[in-house]
Amino acid sequence: MISLASNVLCLAETTMLSVCASSLSTRGADGSMVRAVDGIYQLRRRVFYLFWLGVVSTLLSGVFGAWIIFGAVEASLLSSILVAALVAFARARRSIKEAFFFAPCDAVSFDDLRRVAGARV
Repeated sequence: MISLASNVLCLAETTMLSVCASSLSTRGADGSMVRAVDGIYQLRRRVFYLFWLGVVSTLLSGVFGAWIIFGAVEASLLSSILVAALVAFARARRSIKEAFFFAPCDAVSFDDLRRVAGARV
């Protein structure tokens, strides 16, 4: 049930986040684009947590289900496949995180853009 709950929550939060943030950024008052981007950035960790909780719990329930349904030989083979998938997901997550990591001090803020735009005018 953890896998179902976390996957549904991830889907629901991602959908609501994209709909509400895009609505705020396009139809909100001045500064709403900044508010929408900040809100997305703050909630992304929760969405990532729910996503990975859903992936890991789905794979682990597959391992447990294999041992309940099949014999020892088949369950061992299926468990090794699912554990290999879990390791592959962990490696992919690590490589993606390393490829796109930047320190918060390196992030561009809207104040930087305002200074550049103000200098040109």
